[in-house]
Amino acid sequence: MPFEWLRGWTLQIDDSAGCELLAQACTALDRAEGLAERIAADGEVIHTEAGPKAHPAVKDEIACRAFVCRALV
Repeated sequence: MPFEWLRGWTLQIDDSAGCELLAQACTALDRAEGLAERIAADGEVIHTEAGPKAHPAVKDEIACRAFVCRALV
């Protein structure tokens, strides 16, 4: 279920910009969770011909989580 982490919160948002920011933060967190699941399934380190490397989705997950933190402050 999208936005599951908001269950039980009480929020007061008085303008459309605040609603949009919250929606974007929720979407980013859902995306971060999806990326985290993929990273967990594939492993944090992938092995390429050039040697081991961090999973390419790690940077995207961090960026999504950073956006959520910035949007909710």
